[in-house]
Amino acid sequence: MSTSAKTLDNAADTVVAEPAKTTEADGFVQNEKVQDTAKGTAKIKAEPRSRDRQGLDEETLIGLYRTMYLSRRVDDKEIQLKGQNKIFFQISGAGHEAMLVGAALAMKPAYDWFFPYYRDRALMLGIGMTAQEMLYSAVGAEIDPNSHGRQMPSHWGHKDLNVPSQSSCTGTQALHSVGAAEASYRASLVKELQDKIVGFKGDEVVYMSVGDGTTSEGEWWEALNTASNLKLPVIFVVEDNGYAISVPVEVGTAGGDISKLVAGFPDLYIQKCDGTDPLESYATFKRAVEYCRERKGPAFVHAKVIRPYSHSLSDD
Repeated sequence: MSTSAKTLDNAADTVVAEPAKTTEADGFVQNEKVQDTAKGTAKIKAEPRSRDRQGLDEETLIGLYRTMYLSRRVDDKEIQLKGQNKIFFQISGAGHEAMLVGAALAMKPAYDWFFPYYRDRALMLGIGMTAQEMLYSAVGAEIDPNSHGRQMPSHWGHKDLNVPSQSSCTGTQALHSVGAAEASYRASLVKELQDKIVGFKGDEVVYMSVGDGTTSEGEWWEALNTASNLKLPVIFVVEDNGYAISVPVEVGTAGGDISKLVAGFPDLYIQKCDGTDPLESYATFKRAVEYCRERKGPAFVHAKVIRPYSHSLSDD
């Protein structure tokens, strides 16, 4: 094992931490202050949650939070390592975590296919990649599962999880995802192909994600057109944090809302969600996955997220 890999083994131990404890009672939130005029002190009144848990048990909910927390901790660890000149590049998924854990929960790891982009750290953790594997990628170690250290960090790839290695050119994964979905479609038409295509299931769904800036590129529109024309089971995810590096979304997207621009595509199931809410995101992706798995056509999920960190640590 290389010296860099050994260094990151130790770093990984510091990343996997327990999430902060909460005093919140199960099923209640402390969300209302009540003034006690007799004593002149403020009390907290616990009220029932207004949100639907989407049928998820407590263990699953804690797991969602744990993955979100771990994703941010890995980002912060990489930022620390970059400051120590132990890694050469860092780009984070901060602010996108809630949407991504919801998506991961709705999909079938190592069954469905994934073409994520560089902000999808929480998705990769959610479908089975480890923090240690991510840190191997950060230092370019040979045992990095993404590309054996030959690609930039956060350029995801994992053979065991059905995540093909991606290109640094944003938008290319849109074309690749449609190609994967079309392979399944063609196999479903030709029985002789079904035994020859490795991993063919017949009802697999393809996840593909981009940022809002990539929707201004031709590859994205070509992919969306083909998927709609052939009714391919691709979920097109736009993680809209409002900026393409430094360009506001209203500058790069006509009208500032990509959902309105795709409204005319036939058989395209269009959904918008608050990408900072894991439960709403999960419910949205669950509907999108069901639509695609039933071969009704492609789905489009427009998730509004935030970007609290810089585009990357190379913004200057």
